[in-house]
Amino acid sequence: MNHRNPERSAASPIITVRSAVSEDRHFMIKSEIECFAEHRRSTTRSILHSIKSSNQQVLIAELDWGNGTTESAGVAVAFIYKRSLRLYSLAVLPQFRRLSVGETLLQATISLSMGLGNKRVTLEADATNHSLIQWYQKFGFEISRILLDY
Repeated sequence: MNHRNPERSAASPIITVRSAVSEDRHFMIKSEIECFAEHRRSTTRSILHSIKSSNQQVLIAELDWGNGTTESAGVAVAFIYKRSLRLYSLAVLPQFRRLSVGETLLQATISLSMGLGNKRVTLEADATNHSLIQWYQKFGFEISRILLDY
């Protein structure tokens, strides 16, 4: 159950995060196309595997506009290891950026990791994308090494 502030404007949706189901594959494919260069996109097969895998967690961020309309806005894919969690992918559809969707997904991923008893969350980012690196650093991530040919 969500508490709604009656003074909240329609431009400020409520963001919820849930685990993905098979039907989310269409949204995930759309996210891959709209958010990533072709050579960095996951395949449909990989997306379905991620949703069904016990070693991965796929989170979907949904926006509730307060008028009975909800829509998927972002997705995070995490690989679960024995002692850590690796954020493999985080995507927010362009029209929903700057609404805190990415932040909400990242916080949910960190919470998932902590809930599993993992104290370490890792990820990879393009070293030439300075704004993305700075964004992750706002959440406490640090550069540990540079991967060649990322």
